Amino acid sequence: MNITYSILPVLFYIAVLIYLDSFKLINKNRLVYVFLAGIISALVSYILNNFILDITGMTNAEISIYAAPFVEEIIKFSVLLFIIHKGYSGFIIDTAIYGFIIGSGFAFAENIYYYINIGEGSVMENIIRGFGTSLMHGSTVSLAGGIFIFLRDVKNLKFIHNVLISILPALIIHILYNLFLLPPVFQTTAVIISYSISISMIFTASENSIHKWINSELDTEMELINLLEKGQLTSTHAGKYIQEIKGRFSNFVVFDMICLIRLHTELSMQLKINMMLKINNLKVPEDPELQPKLTEYRQLISAIGKTAYTAIKPIMLTSSKDIWKMNQYRND
Repeated sequence: MNITYSILPVLFYIAVLIYLDSFKLINKNRLVYVFLAGIISALVSYILNNFILDITGMTNAEISIYAAPFVEEIIKFSVLLFIIHKGYSGFIIDTAIYGFIIGSGFAFAENIYYYINIGEGSVMENIIRGFGTSLMHGSTVSLAGGIFIFLRDVKNLKFIHNVLISILPALIIHILYNLFLLPPVFQTTAVIISYSISISMIFTASENSIHKWINSELDTEMELINLLEKGQLTSTHAGKYIQEIKGRFSNFVVFDMICLIRLHTELSMQLKINMMLKINNLKVPEDPELQPKLTEYRQLISAIGKTAYTAIKPIMLTSSKDIWKMNQYRND
């Protein structure tokens, strides 16, 4: 069946991306749900596009340029933002993969729609839909997700500014694709080459930054834990910093601040160790205490209050956003 040609390229790219993920960040059991979310996003987009078509009187060609790219990219990106918000994704690598899978589910539903309503088409048409349109849907949200994580972690922009900057390239790519400025074969080739180069650069940059993060901080954190156990916190930069600011808080809050620093450091070390195990294809041991630790971590942040938490953030090597990634390092 010719529709196979429009589906296999997407599945192939998903397999390649997961293979390239040397940190094994992706939870295989979650892939199906993310793919289904992509299918649902296609159905929602179809309804909204038809609604816009009815109320504006635009032609299908005009909708594909002036409305569909905005509707579809916003909905796909919203699904990815939800995944990030729930803590299922936090690094550039896994966010880019989840984004591509959302787009793949979207493209899968769209290809089925075309097959049912327009017909099977020629082999070349289906190949173009598989390697061109399908990869376009996956690559736009994938790139938007990678940019979002980069801006969030490096530039520390406001959420709305981050979202607008991240989704802009996806909108531009989608609009240009729908304008058909090039013959279909050349356009499809351009999508394959540009996305392959872009995602390769993203993966390389992300892996280098993660390696640097692990290697530069793990020794420091181990030393801090050792000094905490010996009651020698005051000999560390963290201890001296707390001595300087403790006059602003009650003794109870200061005690909770120290407990939070210790727990934060332990979780950060555990995260990095789990990542190294995954990198080397070793089994991550089950930790029945992980969820209680994360619960205690959340309770300590709440107990000390926003002001105290903000005060000690500078001495925490790993951000709290990274701590919530702990759940990603379970064996599938």
